[in-house]
Amino acid sequence: MEGYPGWVRPLCEIPRTSRLHGELSPRALVEGVAPDLRDDHFDELLTSYLADRPRLIEDWYDYAGDKRVDQGPYWSDLEVGYRVGADRFDACVHASSAAAATDYIRWHIEWILSNRRTR
Repeated sequence: MEGYPGWVRPLCEIPRTSRLHGELSPRALVEGVAPDLRDDHFDELLTSYLADRPRLIEDWYDYAGDKRVDQGPYWSDLEVGYRVGADRFDACVHASSAAAATDYIRWHIEWILSNRRTR
């Protein structure tokens, strides 16, 4: 896919930005990027961008691991979903790490901005 909207790269780099600017809250990072979750091609754009940048996928996987919470989105291997305590909901096993990263990023953004899943 050629040409990405301006929000794709900074969104995919949130884990790196978070490490460099630890004083910024996750909400501030997401709001600063202003990703367009309504874009019909959101998942396709992220998956395509990340597939060519495996280091960013690793960064997001590590970032997800650092966000261990009792309630919220989770990412384990290729499985992404929502956790409440030991219970997992809406789990999806993806065919690739880029697709799993994309799903986790969507969960993460929606969780931060509204504490609820929008799709």
